Amino acid sequence: MEVPELNILYLDEHIVAVDKPAGMIVHRNEYTQREFENLLNLLSRQLKKHLYPVHRLDRATAGVMIFALTKEAANVMMRAFAEKRVNKEYVCIVRGLAEKEGKIDRELRKKPSRKFQAAETHFWTLAQKELPIPIGEFESVRYSLLKVHPLTGRRHQIRRHLSYEHHPILGDKKHGVRDHNRLWRDELQLPGLMLQAYKLEFAHPENEEEVRLFSPKLAPHIQAAVDHMEWESPF
Repeated sequence: MEVPELNILYLDEHIVAVDKPAGMIVHRNEYTQREFENLLNLLSRQLKKHLYPVHRLDRATAGVMIFALTKEAANVMMRAFAEKRVNKEYVCIVRGLAEKEGKIDRELRKKPSRKFQAAETHFWTLAQKELPIPIGEFESVRYSLLKVHPLTGRRHQIRRHLSYEHHPILGDKKHGVRDHNRLWRDELQLPGLMLQAYKLEFAHPENEEEVRLFSPKLAPHIQAAVDHMEWESPF
């Protein structure tokens, strides 16, 4: 099957940024099957260049991703991510009516060491909606569209933090709520994880000039959900 070309957002001799499709793994690891196409190999073939991963996005998450074209640029970018010098912003749809804005400061356990790590996430509510659909003992369901800014980069941080706050992301199979996921997938015909990394800001690894990268549009499945809820597009 022919794989479509990836949408390249930025490219020079040091780094490349791409709009990652939802459902594609970033690179092969011990948790993925060998036959899965991965973003690293696909982009490397498209550019005919060797690439170095510098950060990650979950397979189900869409949005802006950066790769380095040199070892030197990779080292600089990985340090920038580790030292929290990269501004990352996401949009997501969650269960419940979230507060206007909030800060989640909650340690997360790291696998396989099981040690706790500091983690902090800020969020802002952009829109809300109540639907007259009964689930369990409730006669209606409520949802919120959020902008999210993780200050740290722990594994599944946004998904875990929002779940702990009783606002799990729709379509999250691991940290979400089965009844609501089923409602969106089967009854509303809105499948997929409702999470997109839409913005990255950082200093260029070579000249330290500010680089600001954005997804040009919402991922198709998230746009369909926003349209269904009759919300304005968040960007």
